[in-house]
Amino acid sequence: MRSQARRGIRGILSFSPTESTDRIRGKADVSQNKVRLLKLMVAELQQELESLSEVQTPPIEHGIDFYYEVSRFEIELLRRALTFVGGHQGKAARVLNLKMTTLNSKIKKYQIKLVHSSHRSVKPPEPVQD
Repeated sequence: MRSQARRGIRGILSFSPTESTDRIRGKADVSQNKVRLLKLMVAELQQELESLSEVQTPPIEHGIDFYYEVSRFEIELLRRALTFVGGHQGKAARVLNLKMTTLNSKIKKYQIKLVHSSHRSVKPPEPVQD
C-alpha cells in the first residue's frame, strides 16, 4: 500500500505541466480540425441536397406545356415549405407569404398528402389539354 502511494506521489512530482499543456493543445487542435472538416462536409451536403430539389427546366426546342411546368414548380415550392416547417400548414403559409385558405386550396388541388415524417407524397399534375 505504501509503495503504491509513493509511486503515485512520484508520478505527480515528475509530472511536467508543459507536457500536459502541449498534449491538451494538441488535442484541442485536432478537435478544432475535426469540427472545421465537419462544417465543410455539412455545407457540401447541404448544397448537394439543395441542387437535388431544384426544379429542372425542360428543353424548349420541342415546345413545353406552360401550365404543367407552372404546376410542377408550385408543387415543389409547397413541398419544400411544408418540409421546412415540419408539415405545419400555418407556418408554411407564412413562409410562402400565402393566406392559409390559398395554401389549403393548393394542397387540395395538387392532392398533396401531408405526412408527419420527412417523406411527402404528391400526385404529379396532369398536363393541361388545350
